[in-house]
Amino acid sequence: ATGLEVNSYNGAAGVYNYGLIDAYAVGGIAVALGAVAASDYDSAFVGNSYYIDALAYGDSYARATGAVASGYDWAITRNEGSISAYAASNGLAIAIGSITESDDGYAALYNVALIEAEANGYSAWAYGAIVDGYTDAYVYNTGDILATSTGYYSTAIGLDAFSYAGDVL
Repeated sequence: ATGLEVNSYNGAAGVYNYGLIDAYAVGGIAVALGAVAASDYDSAFVGNSYYIDALAYGDSYARATGAVASGYDWAITRNEGSISAYAASNGLAIAIGSITESDDGYAALYNVALIEAEANGYSAWAYGAIVDGYTDAYVYNTGDILATSTGYYSTAIGLDAFSYAGDVL
């Protein structure tokens, strides 16, 4: 299930949310994506001022991702509302609140509100936010970035920011 997805091959891709974006998936294998902006050879932007939610309930596998900004030149996620991801499974559960990634440029996350991820499963992984920039990765946070994980094998990471060739600030 996908709440909203915008893809561009050569141009910029942007999501500007002022309402509710919700994705809900249930099944043996369940995948839910809240809001996605992706560009293969340009930039990507996700702006949120209200709610983006992704919920996945799977028998053997569940993955929920709240917001994704994936661009080539640069990618930015700006959150002034709530971005959340919840995944539950008897097997593997993965929840990621926000992914901001750039293949050849910088990635930046600006959060002044709430980004959260919760995973519950036999094996459970939760990431509040991932910022992956090729040249640089920037994080500006005055809000809350939360990750909660429950399971026999369980990992929770609030913020994971990295860069292949530049600074992480």
